[in-house]
This record gives sequence, C-alpha cells and structure tokens, in this order.
Amino acid sequence: MAQIVNTLQKNIANVDLECTSNIQLDKLVTQYSKGVGTSLDTHAPLTEVTLKGDNHKPWYDDDIHEHRRKRRQLERQYRRTNLAMHKDMFKVQSKYVVTLIKDKKAEYYQQRIRDADHKDTFEIVKTLLKPPDNQQGESIDEIIRVEELRSFFDN
Repeated sequence: MAQIVNTLQKNIANVDLECTSNIQLDKLVTQYSKGVGTSLDTHAPLTEVTLKGDNHKPWYDDDIHEHRRKRRQLERQYRRTNLAMHKDMFKVQSKYVVTLIKDKKAEYYQQRIRDADHKDTFEIVKTLLKPPDNQQGESIDEIIRVEELRSFFDN
C-alpha cells in the first residue's frame, strides 16, 4: 500500500504546476486533473459493478436476510473450527433457511392468487409452472433443425 501511495505522490509531483497568469490557470487545472486521473487509473482503475436489483424476489424480506446471514456465520465458524457441533448448528440453520424461504414464497403466491381476478390468476399460475429461461430444454423445432443440419453435412 505504501508503495502505491509513494508512486501516486511521485506521479502527481511530476505534473508541471508553473502558473504565470489567469489564462494559464485553466490549463494548469486541466493538466493537474489529467495527471491525477491518469495516475489514479493506473493504481485504482474503474471497475464495473453489477447490482442484483433486477432479480429481486418479492417474498425476500429482512427476516430471510438475517437468517441467511446467520447461516453464513455458522458456515464460516464450522469451516474455521471443523467441529461436529458447529457442523450440526450450520445444518440446522441451513434447513431452517430453506424452509423459511419456501414458506414465505408460498405465502406470497397464495396472497397474490387470493387478491387476483380470474385473468391474473391464470397469469400467476403460468409463471409458476413455466421453468426459468436458462433451464428450458431444447424444443422439438430446435432438435429437428439440428437433425436437418447434420444430415445436410453428412451427405
């Protein structure tokens, strides 16, 4: 860390800071900003962070969050100590979290179905029965196209 700070200080010190008039002051500020920006890009480049906001589960609440945190703590404790007692505590908490999420999810969808009209009820049921996009198997049309393509190249 100290090496990075020293290099950063040297890079900033190398920026020409001679100023003789107000007109040069704007150039000086621009030059200083570029020098500091270049040095920072070298030592601490910008990284892209993707937030998980798009995939928010409506049944996920603070209670689930706290129990998942507790589960992670118990897992770390078990991995650190490797004791059977800590393993059992971790297993119990894991089962509880799975059950809690399952119950909250069921409660959420039961409430949605109770509050929905006929049209919305069928939409809810359709979303529950449809597997996620990344888990869908190949369709019959895709299999036929693959077979046609294979037979074309085999001939």
